[in-house]
Amino acid sequence: MLKFAVEECYANIVEIILSCTQRSIAVSREIQTALVIAAQCGNCVIAHLLLQHGANPLERDEGGYVPIYLAAEYRHVDVLREFWQDPSIYPPIAKETVLHKAATLGNLDIACYLIKKGANVNAPSRAGLIPLHNAVASGHIALVKLLLDHGSNVNTIGKSGITVLHSALTHPSASVIKLLLDYGVNTSVPTMDGRIYLMHLVDTPACNEILDYLAPNSYNFDYQVPPKNKRSKSFIGATLLLLATSLNKIDIVHRLLQLGASIDLAHPTGATALHIASWCGFVDMAKLLINAGANVHTTVHSVQFLWGLRVCNYVKSATTTACTPLHLACLQGHIDILKLFEPLLCIDFNATDNILNLNGYALACLAGQLDAVLYLTNIPSIMVKTTSGNVVMAHSPNSTSSFFTQLLYPVVKEKQYDVVCFLLNNGADPNVQQTETGATPLFAAVQANHQRLSEILIQHGANPNIGLYNGDTPLCESITKSTFSSRVLELLLPSDANPYQTLNAGLTPFYEYFGAKDNDYYHYDEIIRAYDYFLQNDFVLDINCQLQTGIHKDATSLFYAAYCISEELTLRFTGATPLHITCINDMEQLTVALIRAGADCELFDYLKVRLSWRNQWKLENEYKNHCTPMYVHSDDHMREELTKYPSFGVNAQEPRTILKVY
Repeated sequence: MLKFAVEECYANIVEIILSCTQRSIAVSREIQTALVIAAQCGNCVIAHLLLQHGANPLERDEGGYVPIYLAAEYRHVDVLREFWQDPSIYPPIAKETVLHKAATLGNLDIACYLIKKGANVNAPSRAGLIPLHNAVASGHIALVKLLLDHGSNVNTIGKSGITVLHSALTHPSASVIKLLLDYGVNTSVPTMDGRIYLMHLVDTPACNEILDYLAPNSYNFDYQVPPKNKRSKSFIGATLLLLATSLNKIDIVHRLLQLGASIDLAHPTGATALHIASWCGFVDMAKLLINAGANVHTTVHSVQFLWGLRVCNYVKSATTTACTPLHLACLQGHIDILKLFEPLLCIDFNATDNILNLNGYALACLAGQLDAVLYLTNIPSIMVKTTSGNVVMAHSPNSTSSFFTQLLYPVVKEKQYDVVCFLLNNGADPNVQQTETGATPLFAAVQANHQRLSEILIQHGANPNIGLYNGDTPLCESITKSTFSSRVLELLLPSDANPYQTLNAGLTPFYEYFGAKDNDYYHYDEIIRAYDYFLQNDFVLDINCQLQTGIHKDATSLFYAAYCISEELTLRFTGATPLHITCINDMEQLTVALIRAGADCELFDYLKVRLSWRNQWKLENEYKNHCTPMYVHSDDHMREELTKYPSFGVNAQEPRTILKVY
């Protein structure tokens, strides 16, 4: 009943109800709720009656509302006057004063009344913030001026380090910020991420207006974010000019240069504004910076130089890159940027102290920027330096065939097909070997399982039998890769790749295929397709090659299957064939494929075994197992299937082992 009377503004009925009601906890709660309603409605008479009967304007009702805050929020000055006790008092559940609330909501008349009645304009909230923080954050310029005119401290810092100027970044207003500047706000205090206030405004409309308001040299425009803490990691070394350039804010960059910002002030990695513009392809920005005198010879010391900008993987592996702005434009293929540098190409085209003496031309090749490569090649005056130190004209194929040859291997590693074709067509040698390993471009293409690159290299004369200095050939690399592809084999074998060349331990490449992989890596369809291809094209496979020496992990399963023991083993064996390996692993499809291809089922595998238990030897000496393929598999179903092939069971012998256990 009381709540209804208050909502309908029946003061007489409210008075009667209050005079007839006995006091209780329930009644007190109802009166408190009624006071909240009166504060919202602005009914001063009813509010006065409720206060007389014990309602507290500083206490929260059951719904969580505080009457004195609601009066300030709804601008009911008369009701607020009824509630008023101490202008700086904190309601028990509040974190700030009523003046804070009025400042947040922009209630100028309420704020004027509170200040007139003696409210403290510098009273801190529990977070250490004063009402000016709230007014600035809300962008209420009239309230900001009112508080400043009544002595609010413009340089107050909250407990978490928030200044009044930081609060202005919540809803950036040029008018509010200029007002704070007029009252002497400290502009050098950074936020928690290390940036000062103008850095936060670079991407807002307020930035231009504020910069126009500032006088030259009135501000530290070269401030750089220091390496203070984890929160500043993303912006370490950032300056206003670098940030504005990365956002392509030409008008802001132009104004910053007028105000005295250093055009060549670099990020700790060496990146200047011109580096960023060149990398991002901001043509107008690059033109502005070059015309303003930016140094085009400065180099970046790290490829991860600013806010997530990256270069291609090959260059990323370099310990130092020493990339000029021109080089970054080459990497990205920004031809319009390259045209700005054309008068400088014969002067500043070489990077030093990095892998392969990478210059802009090489970087464009590595990044696959064919258009940039063609543009640079066709510039008559362009000059490049090879690793031998010879300076040559890039547009002359005769003088640069060695240069193109030098680029071929790393470009193949980067899988840049179009650029590889360009280099080959301009005289690059497809059989060049790397100094340290002996790897050729074809070896790199096969290693990447890249069929198109392998094909174009073979078409241009790549020799499939030139391999690493340790004897590994492209054919061996193709077979032993977990990404084995019969398509690559079909390219290599017709090109006279030698399938019988032996590797370590006397293995052929095809034996390596069976003996070098974990079970999960076998590619049944691919190997069967490969065998079909070999048979159809009269390739005689050395599928009966026997291992001469070496430790093999698959021998462990043989011993486990035969003796069902779990002690630690040291195994060494000789004589195993591919058929032994497939039988050990119960690989029926490959076993059948080998038998059909003519694998010898009667060859013995001599397995030497040493057994240990709790670090004590349990065998006097090394003993031998003499096993044919039929007896090295453990799958009964597979045994049943394989005995269908007459040759598989011929002269099969059980393992013979002498075990002497203490």
